Amino acid sequence: MESKRIKKIKMFYKINLCKRFTNFLIKKGKKVKAYKILKNVFIILSNRFKKIIYNYSIFFRFFFNLDTFVESRRVKSKNQMYFIPILLTKKRKVYLILSWLTKITTHNSLKMSISIKIALEFYLVLLKSSFSKCIFLKNMNNKNVLQNRSKMHYRW
Repeated sequence: MESKRIKKIKMFYKINLCKRFTNFLIKKGKKVKAYKILKNVFIILSNRFKKIIYNYSIFFRFFFNLDTFVESRRVKSKNQMYFIPILLTKKRKVYLILSWLTKITTHNSLKMSISIKIALEFYLVLLKSSFSKCIFLKNMNNKNVLQNRSKMHYRW
């Protein structure tokens, strides 16, 4: 039986994830290409897992594995820089995870299509592999927050 928190998270992700993910993939207003990339990602993943994968469930598992609750923001005050841990909203969590994914796929220098790069990263995150760069970025974010937790009392 699922808890109420997980049900609320699933409802939020079901509504927004596919739309937001395709909006991140859009370049020069070509939404059809973004949908094709997304479709190819699901085809690659379903071939890899040897079963049909429904987009909501895989998005939910992907985002649930990369879910983080805090991030550190840079604030400049009196000619000093502070990195302050701040709680994240649901929209900001989704934005962070999608930005990590796009950063990884754009900086990947391998000569393969973007749908294969995204599918590879999805696969590594779903397996919780140590080779996943998204999980590495999540751990770096958490490490940065822990280093700056003493500045949590600061408010601008």
